[in-house]
Amino acid sequence: MQVHLPREIGEYEPELRFMMELMIKKLYVNRHKGFVEDANISSLLKVMAQEMGELESSLSNQQQFEAIVECADVANVVILLAIHIARLERPEFTWEAKERNGK
Repeated sequence: MQVHLPREIGEYEPELRFMMELMIKKLYVNRHKGFVEDANISSLLKVMAQEMGELESSLSNQQQFEAIVECADVANVVILLAIHIARLERPEFTWEAKERNGK
């Protein structure tokens, strides 16, 4: 996978690469939990709340590395949620509806 990074934010490349690689590692570690096909919006929102709780806990306990790992978990849930929403077949989510509404 290659990602185009605009020159204007190129200075953040090391941090972005680190986070993306960590997110992929966490997806691999948690592959037994399933992917977006095994979830629904409600379950993903519950997972998001759980992951946010874990992030808050690691921050309050001043666990820097654990907080970064939890950020990767939160980001992964956001991505899974976005994928799930993008796959919904609802009229308001079609490209035609977006064009009709000027979005």
